[in-house]
Amino acid sequence: MTTPSVQALVPTKSIGVAYVLWIFAGGLGAHKFYLRRPGLGFLYICLLVLSWAGIFSIGSDAVSLATGHHPSGRSALTSLVMMAPLTLALLYDLFTIPSQVRAVNNGLGSGMLGSFGSRSKSKFDDDDKPDGERLAKIDEAIARYKAQQTTVAPAAVARAPVMASATPTFGKRR
Repeated sequence: MTTPSVQALVPTKSIGVAYVLWIFAGGLGAHKFYLRRPGLGFLYICLLVLSWAGIFSIGSDAVSLATGHHPSGRSALTSLVMMAPLTLALLYDLFTIPSQVRAVNNGLGSGMLGSFGSRSKSKFDDDDKPDGERLAKIDEAIARYKAQQTTVAPAAVARAPVMASATPTFGKRR
């Protein structure tokens, strides 16, 4: 007797698409949203705002110096520190996107959470069937599995204590 295999219905992610998103919208965290990491995507957006504040600070100081006025007092080092987190995060992603894509694809294949917390489809997710039919289907699968386990190891069954009923119920629902 063969047991049915469960296949993931979620498509896998592409390294190429992740890199294209990183190149054109990396500061907005588009590649993180694509890799199902919305929290990090929002963090990248915040870091982008911080980086632009640093850029405007450097620009305003440059304009002040060019016009002969005294700069506002912010140092160029402070502005560079404001731009550094996003730059470092993007450099990190440049080298780790392939491993991030592999991790997402492995997670999707094993039935982990899909995009933004939605579950991926499994064999028992029949939304059009009533709960009773779905639970009966699950009970049948468990019974088939237990029956297969007992036929595979008859020596272990011989050592097991004798049960009162010959047919296992496995907690049938009423």
